[in-house]
Amino acid sequence: MACGKWTGPVLTGVLAVWTSIAQAEDVAMIVTNATEGEAAAAMLAASDRLDDAGVAVVSGTGRDSDQMRAMLGQVEQMAPSADGLAIFLSGRFVHSRTETFFLPKGAESAGLSALGRDSLPLSSVLALLAQVPGRAVLGLAPEPQERTDLGRYLADGPGDLDLPQGVTLVIGTAPDMARLIRGAVAVRGASLVQRAEDIDGLTVSGFAPRGLAFLPADGETASGADIDALRRRADRAEAEASQQREAALAARARLAAADARLWQAARDDDDAPGYRRYLDAFPDGDHAAAARRALNQIRDEPLRGARLTEEALKLSRDQRRRIQRDLTALDFNTRGVDGIFGNGTRTAIRSWQELRDLPVTGYLDAPQIRRLRAEATERANAEAAKQERERAERLREERQFWRRNGAGGGEAGLRRYLERYPEGEFAREARQALAGIEAERTSQAERLAWRDATQRNTIEGYRSFLRDFPDSSYGDNARARLRGLEGQGGDTKKAEAEENALGLTPILRRTVEMRLKAMGIDPGPVDGVFDRQTRQAIRLYQQNAQLAQTGYMNRETAVRLLADSMRSILQ
Repeated sequence: MACGKWTGPVLTGVLAVWTSIAQAEDVAMIVTNATEGEAAAAMLAASDRLDDAGVAVVSGTGRDSDQMRAMLGQVEQMAPSADGLAIFLSGRFVHSRTETFFLPKGAESAGLSALGRDSLPLSSVLALLAQVPGRAVLGLAPEPQERTDLGRYLADGPGDLDLPQGVTLVIGTAPDMARLIRGAVAVRGASLVQRAEDIDGLTVSGFAPRGLAFLPADGETASGADIDALRRRADRAEAEASQQREAALAARARLAAADARLWQAARDDDDAPGYRRYLDAFPDGDHAAAARRALNQIRDEPLRGARLTEEALKLSRDQRRRIQRDLTALDFNTRGVDGIFGNGTRTAIRSWQELRDLPVTGYLDAPQIRRLRAEATERANAEAAKQERERAERLREERQFWRRNGAGGGEAGLRRYLERYPEGEFAREARQALAGIEAERTSQAERLAWRDATQRNTIEGYRSFLRDFPDSSYGDNARARLRGLEGQGGDTKKAEAEENALGLTPILRRTVEMRLKAMGIDPGPVDGVFDRQTRQAIRLYQQNAQLAQTGYMNRETAVRLLADSMRSILQ
Protein backbone atom coordinates (compact mmCIF):
# COMPACT_ATOMS: atom_id res chain seq x y z
CA MET A 1 0.00 0.00 0.00
CA ALA A 2 1.38 3.41 -0.85
CA CYS A 3 2.08 5.65 2.08
CA GLY A 4 1.46 9.39 1.89
CA LYS A 5 1.93 12.11 4.46
CA TRP A 6 0.73 11.47 8.03
CA THR A 7 -1.23 14.29 9.68
CA GLY A 8 -3.62 15.18 12.41
CA PRO A 9 -4.40 13.43 15.70
CA VAL A 10 -4.02 10.01 14.10
CA LEU A 11 -0.36 10.86 13.47
CA THR A 12 0.17 11.11 17.22
CA GLY A 13 -1.12 7.57 17.74
CA VAL A 14 0.92 6.20 14.88
CA LEU A 15 4.07 7.81 16.22
CA ALA A 16 3.36 6.43 19.67
CA VAL A 17 3.29 2.89 18.27
CA TRP A 18 6.39 3.58 16.19
CA THR A 19 8.17 5.03 19.22
CA SER A 20 7.42 2.00 21.40
CA ILE A 21 8.88 -0.27 18.70
CA ALA A 22 11.95 1.89 18.02
CA GLN A 23 12.79 2.36 21.66
CA ALA A 24 12.28 -1.20 22.83
CA GLU A 25 16.03 -1.75 23.04
CA ASP A 26 17.14 1.61 24.52
CA VAL A 27 18.34 1.29 28.14
CA ALA A 28 19.10 3.87 30.85
CA MET A 29 20.30 3.71 34.45
CA ILE A 30 19.93 6.57 36.94
CA VAL A 31 21.50 6.26 40.39
CA THR A 32 21.25 9.28 42.70
CA ASN A 33 23.27 9.16 45.91
CA ALA A 34 23.18 12.91 46.53
CA THR A 35 22.58 13.91 50.16
CA GLU A 36 20.72 17.05 49.05
CA GLY A 37 17.05 16.11 48.69
CA GLU A 38 16.07 18.38 45.80
CA ALA A 39 18.99 17.17 43.65
CA ALA A 40 18.03 13.54 44.21
CA ALA A 41 14.36 14.25 43.48
CA ALA A 42 15.20 16.05 40.24
CA MET A 43 17.23 13.10 38.93
CA LEU A 44 14.61 10.50 39.85
CA ALA A 45 11.84 12.62 38.30
CA ALA A 46 13.83 12.75 35.07
CA SER A 47 13.78 8.96 34.96
CA ASP A 48 9.99 9.12 34.56
CA ARG A 49 10.46 11.16 31.39
CA LEU A 50 12.76 8.47 29.98
CA ASP A 51 10.24 5.80 30.88
CA ASP A 52 7.50 7.76 29.08
CA ALA A 53 9.74 7.84 26.01
CA GLY A 54 9.84 4.03 25.94
CA VAL A 55 13.34 3.63 27.41
CA ALA A 56 13.94 0.67 29.75
CA VAL A 57 15.01 2.45 32.97
CA VAL A 58 16.83 1.07 36.01
CA SER A 59 16.86 3.74 38.74
CA GLY A 60 17.16 4.19 42.45
CA THR A 61 19.39 5.21 45.36
CA GLY A 62 22.62 3.30 46.01
CA ARG A 63 22.57 2.97 49.76
CA ASP A 64 25.49 0.54 49.59
CA SER A 65 27.87 -0.94 47.01
CA ASP A 66 25.81 -4.16 46.71
CA GLN A 67 22.72 -2.23 45.58
CA MET A 68 24.73 -0.24 43.02
CA ARG A 69 26.29 -3.42 41.64
CA ALA A 70 22.85 -5.07 41.49
CA MET A 71 21.50 -2.17 39.39
CA LEU A 72 24.57 -2.28 37.13
CA GLY A 73 24.09 -6.04 36.85
CA GLN A 74 20.54 -5.51 35.52
CA VAL A 75 21.89 -3.09 32.92
CA GLU A 76 24.65 -5.56 32.01
CA GLN A 77 22.02 -8.21 31.21
CA MET A 78 20.08 -5.75 29.03
CA ALA A 79 23.10 -4.14 27.35
CA PRO A 80 23.90 -6.85 24.72
CA SER A 81 20.61 -6.15 22.94
CA ALA A 82 20.56 -2.38 23.58
CA ASP A 83 20.70 0.06 20.66
CA GLY A 84 21.46 2.94 23.04
CA LEU A 85 22.71 3.06 26.65
CA ALA A 86 22.69 6.09 28.97
CA ILE A 87 23.98 5.99 32.57
CA PHE A 88 23.56 8.92 34.96
CA LEU A 89 25.23 8.98 38.40
CA SER A 90 24.63 11.73 40.98
CA GLY A 91 26.52 11.91 44.28
CA ARG A 92 30.09 11.81 45.52
CA PHE A 93 33.06 10.78 43.37
CA VAL A 94 36.71 10.29 44.33
CA HIS A 95 39.57 9.39 42.02
CA SER A 96 43.11 8.05 42.03
CA ARG A 97 45.63 8.33 39.21
CA THR A 98 44.13 5.31 37.40
CA GLU A 99 40.46 4.94 38.53
CA THR A 100 37.36 6.93 39.49
CA PHE A 101 34.98 5.59 42.17
CA PHE A 102 31.26 6.38 42.73
CA LEU A 103 30.50 6.19 46.47
CA PRO A 104 27.28 4.89 48.07
CA LYS A 105 24.95 7.41 49.62
CA GLY A 106 26.44 9.03 52.72
CA ALA A 107 29.65 7.00 52.47
CA GLU A 108 33.06 8.36 53.40
CA SER A 109 36.16 7.26 51.50
CA ALA A 110 37.94 4.52 53.49
CA GLY A 111 41.17 4.66 51.55
CA LEU A 112 42.32 3.38 48.17
CA SER A 113 42.62 -0.29 49.24
CA ALA A 114 38.93 -0.56 50.25
CA LEU A 115 37.33 1.48 47.44
CA GLY A 116 37.24 -1.39 44.95
CA ARG A 117 35.03 -3.30 47.40
CA ASP A 118 32.94 -0.47 48.90
CA SER A 119 32.15 1.62 45.79
CA LEU A 120 31.35 1.41 42.07
CA PRO A 121 34.46 1.77 39.84
CA LEU A 122 33.65 3.78 36.72
CA SER A 123 35.88 1.48 34.66
CA SER A 124 33.05 -1.11 34.93
CA VAL A 125 30.50 1.47 33.75
CA LEU A 126 32.69 2.54 30.82
CA ALA A 127 33.17 -1.11 29.81
CA LEU A 128 29.39 -1.44 29.34
CA LEU A 129 29.08 1.88 27.48
CA ALA A 130 31.89 0.84 25.12
CA GLN A 131 29.60 -1.88 23.73
CA VAL A 132 27.27 0.68 22.07
CA PRO A 133 29.61 3.33 20.57
CA GLY A 134 27.85 6.33 19.07
CA ARG A 135 24.81 5.99 21.35
CA ALA A 136 26.53 5.70 24.73
CA VAL A 137 26.06 8.56 27.22
CA LEU A 138 27.64 8.89 30.68
CA GLY A 139 26.30 11.73 32.84
CA LEU A 140 28.09 12.58 36.12
CA ALA A 141 26.63 15.01 38.68
CA PRO A 142 29.29 15.37 41.41
CA GLU A 143 27.94 16.64 44.72
CA PRO A 144 30.03 19.56 46.06
CA GLN A 145 32.22 18.47 48.97
CA GLU A 146 33.86 20.37 51.78
CA ARG A 147 37.63 20.13 51.64
CA THR A 148 38.62 16.74 53.06
CA ASP A 149 41.94 14.99 53.54
CA LEU A 150 41.78 11.80 51.46
CA GLY A 151 45.49 10.97 51.77
CA ARG A 152 48.19 11.04 49.13
CA TYR A 153 46.49 8.63 46.71
CA LEU A 154 42.93 10.05 46.40
CA ALA A 155 41.22 13.31 45.50
CA ASP A 156 37.57 14.44 45.32
CA GLY A 157 35.72 14.54 42.00
CA PRO A 158 35.62 12.36 38.89
CA GLY A 159 39.16 13.19 37.70
CA ASP A 160 40.24 12.56 34.11
CA LEU A 161 38.38 9.62 32.54
CA ASP A 162 39.84 7.52 29.73
CA LEU A 163 36.72 7.41 27.59
CA PRO A 164 36.25 4.54 25.11
CA GLN A 165 35.67 5.49 21.51
CA GLY A 166 32.10 6.58 20.79
CA VAL A 167 31.18 7.44 24.43
CA THR A 168 29.78 10.89 25.27
CA LEU A 169 30.58 12.33 28.73
CA VAL A 170 28.43 15.06 30.32
CA ILE A 171 29.38 16.62 33.68
CA GLY A 172 27.33 19.12 35.69
CA THR A 173 25.03 19.61 38.67
CA ALA A 174 22.12 17.27 39.34
CA PRO A 175 19.40 19.87 38.50
CA ASP A 176 21.14 20.75 35.21
CA MET A 177 21.59 17.06 34.39
CA ALA A 178 17.87 16.49 35.03
CA ARG A 179 17.09 19.35 32.61
CA LEU A 180 19.28 17.71 29.98
CA ILE A 181 17.51 14.36 30.41
CA ARG A 182 14.07 15.94 30.12
CA GLY A 183 14.97 18.28 27.26
CA ALA A 184 17.21 16.11 25.08
CA VAL A 185 17.96 12.55 26.22
CA ALA A 186 14.26 11.65 26.47
CA VAL A 187 13.30 13.55 23.29
CA ARG A 188 13.59 11.75 19.97
CA GLY A 189 15.91 13.45 17.48
CA ALA A 190 16.94 16.15 20.01
CA SER A 191 20.61 17.17 19.82
CA LEU A 192 22.20 16.29 23.16
CA VAL A 193 25.24 18.49 22.49
CA GLN A 194 23.27 21.58 21.53
CA ARG A 195 20.93 21.20 24.49
CA ALA A 196 23.91 20.84 26.85
CA GLU A 197 25.42 24.05 25.45
CA ASP A 198 22.22 25.86 26.27
CA ILE A 199 22.59 24.86 29.94
CA ASP A 200 25.41 26.85 31.55
CA GLY A 201 26.30 24.28 34.18
CA LEU A 202 27.06 21.39 31.80
CA THR A 203 30.22 20.38 29.92
CA VAL A 204 30.39 17.80 27.12
CA SER A 205 33.46 15.81 26.05
CA GLY A 206 34.36 12.60 24.26
CA PHE A 207 32.15 11.63 21.30
CA ALA A 208 30.23 14.88 20.73
CA PRO A 209 29.06 15.54 17.13
CA ARG A 210 26.64 18.43 17.05
CA GLY A 211 23.76 16.37 15.69
CA LEU A 212 24.11 13.58 18.27
CA ALA A 213 20.74 12.40 19.59
CA PHE A 214 20.37 9.61 22.14
CA LEU A 215 16.94 8.67 20.74
CA PRO A 216 17.05 8.78 16.91
CA ALA A 217 14.32 10.43 14.89
CA ASP A 218 11.18 8.40 14.28
CA GLY A 219 10.69 5.93 11.44
CA GLU A 220 13.99 4.06 11.08
CA THR A 221 14.06 0.95 13.26
CA ALA A 222 10.69 -0.88 12.89
CA SER A 223 10.39 -4.35 11.37
CA GLY A 224 8.74 -5.00 7.97
CA ALA A 225 5.47 -6.22 9.48
CA ASP A 226 5.30 -3.21 11.78
CA ILE A 227 5.93 -0.88 8.85
CA ASP A 228 3.01 -2.38 6.88
CA ALA A 229 0.74 -1.88 9.86
CA LEU A 230 1.87 1.68 10.28
CA ARG A 231 1.32 2.39 6.61
CA ARG A 232 -2.25 1.15 6.81
CA ARG A 233 -2.92 3.32 9.83
CA ALA A 234 -1.24 6.26 8.09
CA ASP A 235 -3.51 5.85 5.07
CA ARG A 236 -6.55 6.04 7.31
CA ALA A 237 -5.08 9.09 9.02
CA GLU A 238 -4.61 10.77 5.66
CA ALA A 239 -8.28 10.41 4.84
CA GLU A 240 -9.34 11.97 8.12
CA ALA A 241 -6.78 14.77 8.39
CA SER A 242 -7.68 18.28 7.23
CA GLN A 243 -5.69 20.17 4.65
CA GLN A 244 -5.40 23.09 7.04
CA ARG A 245 -3.79 20.93 9.73
CA GLU A 246 -1.42 19.43 7.18
CA ALA A 247 -0.39 22.85 5.93
CA ALA A 248 0.14 24.15 9.47
CA LEU A 249 2.29 21.19 10.40
CA ALA A 250 4.31 21.48 7.22
CA ALA A 251 4.85 25.19 7.78
CA ARG A 252 5.84 24.60 11.37
CA ALA A 253 8.27 21.88 10.30
CA ARG A 254 9.82 24.14 7.66
CA LEU A 255 10.17 26.94 10.19
CA ALA A 256 11.81 24.62 12.71
CA ALA A 257 14.17 23.30 10.03
CA ALA A 258 15.12 26.86 9.04
CA ASP A 259 15.71 27.72 12.70
CA ALA A 260 17.96 24.66 13.10
CA ARG A 261 19.91 25.35 9.89
CA LEU A 262 20.58 28.99 10.71
CA TRP A 263 21.60 28.11 14.26
CA GLN A 264 23.95 25.42 13.01
CA ALA A 265 25.52 27.93 10.64
CA ALA A 266 25.96 30.39 13.51
CA ARG A 267 27.58 27.70 15.65
CA ASP A 268 29.89 26.69 12.81
CA ASP A 269 31.09 30.30 12.34
CA ASP A 270 31.05 30.91 16.11
CA ASP A 271 31.39 34.67 15.76
CA ALA A 272 29.32 37.74 16.61
CA PRO A 273 27.92 38.38 13.08
CA GLY A 274 26.61 34.83 12.82
CA TYR A 275 24.82 34.97 16.18
CA ARG A 276 23.32 38.37 15.28
CA ARG A 277 22.00 36.98 11.97
CA TYR A 278 20.28 34.20 13.85
CA LEU A 279 18.68 36.60 16.37
CA ASP A 280 17.54 38.94 13.59
CA ALA A 281 15.71 36.03 11.94
CA PHE A 282 14.53 34.24 15.10
CA PRO A 283 14.45 36.66 18.07
CA ASP A 284 12.31 34.13 19.97
CA GLY A 285 13.76 31.02 18.35
CA ASP A 286 14.63 27.74 20.01
CA HIS A 287 18.25 28.88 20.44
CA ALA A 288 17.75 32.61 21.09
CA ALA A 289 18.90 32.40 24.71
CA ALA A 290 22.02 30.48 23.72
CA ALA A 291 22.79 33.01 20.95
CA ARG A 292 22.56 35.92 23.40
CA ARG A 293 24.82 34.13 25.89
CA ALA A 294 27.34 33.49 23.11
CA LEU A 295 27.31 37.19 22.17
CA ASN A 296 27.86 38.15 25.81
CA GLN A 297 30.75 35.70 26.09
CA ILE A 298 32.37 37.12 22.94
CA ARG A 299 32.00 40.63 24.33
CA ASP A 300 33.30 39.67 27.81
CA GLU A 301 36.27 37.57 26.63
CA PRO A 302 38.92 39.78 24.98
CA LEU A 303 41.23 36.78 24.35
CA ARG A 304 38.57 34.60 22.79
CA GLY A 305 40.24 34.64 19.39
CA ALA A 306 43.53 33.40 20.83
CA ARG A 307 41.71 30.71 22.80
CA LEU A 308 39.80 29.47 19.77
CA THR A 309 43.02 29.44 17.71
CA GLU A 310 44.67 27.16 20.26
CA GLU A 311 41.57 24.98 20.59
CA ALA A 312 41.47 24.54 16.81
CA LEU A 313 44.89 22.87 17.02
CA LYS A 314 43.23 20.03 19.00
CA LEU A 315 46.39 19.40 21.00
CA SER A 316 46.61 15.90 22.47
CA ARG A 317 47.56 15.22 26.07
CA ASP A 318 51.08 14.19 25.00
CA GLN A 319 51.50 17.34 22.89
CA ARG A 320 50.50 19.46 25.88
CA ARG A 321 53.01 17.61 28.06
CA ARG A 322 55.75 18.30 25.51
CA ILE A 323 54.89 22.02 25.55
CA GLN A 324 55.09 22.00 29.36
CA ARG A 325 58.46 20.23 29.21
CA ASP A 326 59.75 22.78 26.69
CA LEU A 327 58.66 25.69 28.90
CA THR A 328 60.25 24.07 31.94
CA ALA A 329 63.49 23.49 30.02
CA LEU A 330 63.55 27.24 29.30
CA ASP A 331 63.10 28.01 33.05
CA PHE A 332 59.38 28.87 32.88
CA ASN A 333 57.68 27.01 35.72
CA THR A 334 54.43 25.31 34.63
CA ARG A 335 53.87 23.79 38.11
CA GLY A 336 53.78 20.27 36.72
CA VAL A 337 54.01 18.32 33.47
CA ASP A 338 50.60 16.67 33.37
CA GLY A 339 49.15 17.72 30.01
CA ILE A 340 46.63 20.05 31.70
CA PHE A 341 46.97 23.76 30.91
CA GLY A 342 46.03 25.24 34.28
CA ASN A 343 46.97 28.59 35.80
CA GLY A 344 50.64 27.59 36.19
CA THR A 345 51.01 26.71 32.48
CA ARG A 346 49.10 29.81 31.31
CA THR A 347 51.32 32.03 33.48
CA ALA A 348 54.43 30.38 32.04
CA ILE A 349 53.16 30.91 28.47
CA ARG A 350 52.45 34.58 29.17
CA SER A 351 55.92 35.06 30.64
CA TRP A 352 57.53 33.40 27.59
CA GLN A 353 55.43 35.52 25.18
CA GLU A 354 56.30 38.73 27.03
CA LEU A 355 60.06 38.07 26.93
CA ARG A 356 59.82 37.26 23.19
CA ASP A 357 57.82 40.47 22.39
CA LEU A 358 54.83 38.36 21.31
CA PRO A 359 51.16 39.16 22.03
CA VAL A 360 50.69 38.22 25.68
CA THR A 361 47.58 36.03 25.67
CA GLY A 362 48.51 32.88 27.57
CA TYR A 363 47.39 30.86 24.51
CA LEU A 364 49.57 29.39 21.77
CA ASP A 365 49.28 29.16 18.01
CA ALA A 366 51.15 26.79 15.69
CA PRO A 367 54.11 29.15 14.90
CA GLN A 368 54.63 29.85 18.59
CA ILE A 369 54.63 26.13 19.38
CA ARG A 370 57.27 25.54 16.69
CA ARG A 371 59.38 28.41 18.03
CA LEU A 372 59.08 27.12 21.58
CA ARG A 373 60.15 23.63 20.43
CA ALA A 374 63.17 25.09 18.59
CA GLU A 375 64.26 27.12 21.62
CA ALA A 376 63.92 24.13 23.96
CA THR A 377 65.89 21.93 21.54
CA GLU A 378 68.65 24.54 21.30
CA ARG A 379 68.77 24.84 25.09
CA ALA A 380 68.88 21.04 25.47
CA ASN A 381 71.73 20.76 22.94
CA ALA A 382 73.67 23.50 24.70
CA GLU A 383 73.12 21.84 28.07
CA ALA A 384 74.23 18.47 26.66
CA ALA A 385 77.40 20.04 25.25
CA LYS A 386 78.10 21.71 28.60
CA GLN A 387 77.63 18.44 30.45
CA GLU A 388 79.97 16.69 28.02
CA ARG A 389 82.67 19.32 28.61
CA GLU A 390 82.23 18.99 32.36
CA ARG A 391 82.42 15.21 32.09
CA ALA A 392 85.62 15.40 30.08
CA GLU A 393 87.15 17.79 32.63
CA ARG A 394 86.17 15.50 35.52
CA LEU A 395 87.71 12.54 33.69
CA ARG A 396 90.96 14.47 33.07
CA GLU A 397 91.17 15.39 36.78
CA GLU A 398 90.43 11.79 37.79
CA ARG A 399 93.15 10.35 35.57
CA GLN A 400 95.62 12.89 36.90
CA PHE A 401 94.67 11.99 40.48
CA TRP A 402 95.09 8.28 39.66
CA ARG A 403 98.59 8.82 38.30
CA ARG A 404 99.60 10.74 41.44
CA ASN A 405 97.95 8.44 44.00
CA GLY A 406 96.45 5.17 42.83
CA ALA A 407 98.87 4.02 40.17
CA GLY A 408 101.96 4.13 42.39
CA GLY A 409 100.84 5.37 45.77
CA GLY A 410 100.51 2.02 47.55
CA GLU A 411 97.62 1.11 49.80
CA ALA A 412 97.11 4.65 51.12
CA GLY A 413 97.01 6.07 47.59
CA LEU A 414 94.55 3.42 46.43
CA ARG A 415 92.24 4.18 49.34
CA ARG A 416 92.48 7.93 48.67
CA TYR A 417 91.48 7.34 45.05
CA LEU A 418 88.45 5.17 45.98
CA GLU A 419 87.34 7.63 48.63
CA ARG A 420 87.28 10.39 46.03
CA TYR A 421 86.14 8.35 42.99
CA PRO A 422 84.20 5.31 44.29
CA GLU A 423 82.68 4.72 40.81
CA GLY A 424 85.63 6.05 38.83
CA GLU A 425 87.30 4.73 35.70
CA PHE A 426 89.99 2.92 37.73
CA ALA A 427 87.79 1.91 40.69
CA ARG A 428 87.75 -1.77 39.75
CA GLU A 429 91.53 -1.85 39.31
CA ALA A 430 92.02 -0.12 42.67
CA ARG A 431 89.75 -2.56 44.48
CA GLN A 432 91.53 -5.53 42.96
CA ALA A 433 94.91 -4.13 44.10
CA LEU A 434 93.59 -3.55 47.63
CA ALA A 435 92.14 -7.07 47.68
CA GLY A 436 95.63 -8.41 46.90
CA ILE A 437 97.14 -6.33 49.69
CA GLU A 438 94.48 -7.55 52.13
CA ALA A 439 95.04 -11.15 51.06
CA GLU A 440 98.78 -10.83 51.66
CA ARG A 441 98.16 -9.25 55.05
CA THR A 442 95.73 -12.04 55.97
CA SER A 443 98.23 -14.70 54.90
CA GLN A 444 100.95 -13.14 57.04
CA ALA A 445 98.62 -12.91 60.04
CA GLU A 446 97.69 -16.56 59.54
CA ARG A 447 101.32 -17.66 59.60
CA LEU A 448 102.02 -15.66 62.78
CA ALA A 449 98.92 -17.09 64.49
CA TRP A 450 99.93 -20.66 63.58
CA ARG A 451 103.43 -20.12 64.93
CA ASP A 452 101.97 -18.78 68.17
CA ALA A 453 99.57 -21.76 68.47
CA THR A 454 102.34 -24.32 67.96
CA GLN A 455 104.58 -22.56 70.49
CA ARG A 456 101.82 -22.58 73.09
CA ASN A 457 100.75 -26.11 72.07
CA THR A 458 97.53 -25.90 74.08
CA ILE A 459 93.97 -26.93 73.39
CA GLU A 460 92.72 -23.35 73.62
CA GLY A 461 95.51 -22.12 71.39
CA TYR A 462 94.57 -24.48 68.58
CA ARG A 463 90.86 -23.79 69.08
CA SER A 464 91.49 -20.03 68.89
CA PHE A 465 93.49 -20.51 65.68
CA LEU A 466 90.68 -22.54 64.05
CA ARG A 467 88.10 -19.92 65.04
CA ASP A 468 90.13 -17.12 63.46
CA PHE A 469 91.19 -19.11 60.37
CA PRO A 470 88.60 -21.85 59.71
CA ASP A 471 89.76 -22.32 56.09
CA SER A 472 93.49 -22.21 56.82
CA SER A 473 95.91 -24.57 55.08
CA TYR A 474 97.10 -25.43 58.63
CA GLY A 475 93.59 -26.46 59.61
CA ASP A 476 94.03 -30.23 59.34
CA ASN A 477 97.26 -30.08 61.35
CA ALA A 478 95.65 -27.93 64.04
CA ARG A 479 92.67 -30.28 64.36
CA ALA A 480 94.98 -33.31 64.65
CA ARG A 481 97.05 -31.69 67.41
CA LEU A 482 93.84 -30.59 69.15
CA ARG A 483 92.54 -34.17 69.21
CA GLY A 484 95.86 -35.35 70.61
CA LEU A 485 95.84 -32.82 73.45
CA GLU A 486 92.19 -33.52 74.28
CA GLY A 487 92.96 -37.27 74.42
CA GLN A 488 95.67 -36.70 77.02
CA GLY A 489 93.12 -35.44 79.50
CA GLY A 490 91.39 -38.87 79.95
CA ASP A 491 87.80 -39.22 80.71
CA THR A 492 86.25 -35.81 81.36
CA LYS A 493 83.46 -37.25 83.52
CA LYS A 494 86.01 -39.07 85.62
CA ALA A 495 88.08 -35.88 86.04
CA GLU A 496 84.97 -33.93 86.98
CA ALA A 497 84.03 -36.58 89.56
CA GLU A 498 87.53 -36.43 91.11
CA GLU A 499 87.24 -32.64 91.43
CA ASN A 500 83.80 -32.92 93.02
CA ALA A 501 85.21 -35.47 95.50
CA LEU A 502 87.62 -32.78 96.80
CA GLY A 503 84.61 -30.78 98.03
CA LEU A 504 86.14 -27.44 97.05
CA THR A 505 84.30 -24.58 98.71
CA PRO A 506 84.10 -21.13 97.01
CA ILE A 507 86.96 -19.99 99.27
CA LEU A 508 89.16 -22.92 98.17
CA ARG A 509 88.26 -22.29 94.51
CA ARG A 510 89.33 -18.64 94.85
CA THR A 511 92.54 -19.88 96.51
CA VAL A 512 93.26 -22.10 93.47
CA GLU A 513 92.66 -19.12 91.17
CA MET A 514 94.93 -16.88 93.25
CA ARG A 515 97.71 -19.55 93.24
CA LEU A 516 97.50 -19.87 89.47
CA LYS A 517 97.57 -16.10 89.03
CA ALA A 518 100.53 -15.80 91.37
CA MET A 519 102.41 -18.28 89.17
CA GLY A 520 101.75 -16.12 86.08
CA ILE A 521 98.88 -18.20 84.67
CA ASP A 522 95.77 -16.07 84.11
CA PRO A 523 92.65 -17.90 85.41
CA GLY A 524 90.33 -14.97 84.60
CA PRO A 525 88.35 -13.25 87.37
CA VAL A 526 89.21 -14.50 90.91
CA ASP A 527 85.59 -15.20 91.81
CA GLY A 528 85.50 -18.86 92.85
CA VAL A 529 83.85 -19.83 89.56
CA PHE A 530 85.79 -22.31 87.38
CA ASP A 531 84.82 -20.97 83.95
CA ARG A 532 86.40 -21.74 80.58
CA GLN A 533 89.39 -19.52 81.21
CA THR A 534 89.97 -21.11 84.61
CA ARG A 535 89.89 -24.58 83.02
CA GLN A 536 92.43 -23.45 80.46
CA ALA A 537 94.71 -22.14 83.24
CA ILE A 538 94.45 -25.44 85.16
CA ARG A 539 95.22 -27.40 81.97
CA LEU A 540 98.25 -25.18 81.26
CA TYR A 541 99.53 -25.70 84.81
CA GLN A 542 99.05 -29.47 84.44
CA GLN A 543 100.98 -29.38 81.17
CA ASN A 544 103.87 -27.44 82.78
CA ALA A 545 103.84 -29.83 85.76
CA GLN A 546 103.78 -32.84 83.47
CA LEU A 547 100.44 -33.98 84.91
CA ALA A 548 97.42 -35.38 83.08
CA GLN A 549 95.89 -32.41 81.25
CA THR A 550 92.23 -32.56 82.21
CA GLY A 551 91.50 -28.96 83.20
CA TYR A 552 89.96 -30.26 86.43
CA MET A 553 91.40 -30.26 89.96
CA ASN A 554 92.29 -33.59 91.56
CA ARG A 555 94.30 -34.52 94.63
CA GLU A 556 97.59 -34.78 92.73
CA THR A 557 97.10 -31.40 91.03
CA ALA A 558 96.05 -29.72 94.28
CA VAL A 559 99.09 -31.07 96.18
CA ARG A 560 101.47 -30.14 93.41
CA LEU A 561 99.91 -26.65 93.04
CA LEU A 562 100.27 -26.04 96.81
CA ALA A 563 103.86 -27.26 96.80
CA ASP A 564 104.80 -25.12 93.79
CA SER A 565 103.11 -22.11 95.33
CA MET A 566 105.04 -22.55 98.60
CA ARG A 567 108.26 -23.02 96.67
CA SER A 568 107.58 -19.79 94.80
CA ILE A 569 106.96 -17.97 98.08
CA LEU A 570 110.14 -19.34 99.73
CA GLN A 571 112.21 -18.39 96.73
